[in-house]
Amino acid sequence: MDEIKPEKEKDTSPDDDNGAASAADVKTESDAAADAKCALRFDTLPKPQTARLSYCSISEMRPSPESKYAPMGVFGYIVMLFFTSLPVVGFIVAVITALASKKLARSRLAAASAILHAAVIFLLSASYAVAELVFHVDVTGVILSFFGR
Repeated sequence: MDEIKPEKEKDTSPDDDNGAASAADVKTESDAAADAKCALRFDTLPKPQTARLSYCSISEMRPSPESKYAPMGVFGYIVMLFFTSLPVVGFIVAVITALASKKLARSRLAAASAILHAAVIFLLSASYAVAELVFHVDVTGVILSFFGR
């Protein structure tokens, strides 16, 4: 790939009394060829265009309901949050929905819920292990005594 060289800096000092051009103003043949090559290369690139919105109303900006980018409604969020809040079934529902859903919003909500479930399971398991092994606390006995057994 060709390297683009910066232009030579022009001398800003006043010219001689006889009006002779300074050495920086004179271009060599290689500089002229490089400028022509750059001009050819940049002329073939497409010109950038600014984005123009031509929507008449907000309803035209929404994706169609069949699109994977369609937003979920409030009822959809309520149903997803209800099912993913169940202790064991919620994790299973979250994993299946995250993998099988065709709607992006529903899939991401389910993936976030599954990650949260996994993090809670990991933290509970680690705290149980630390309580049993380090502090020699019978966690199962404490839990059963809480329920009166």
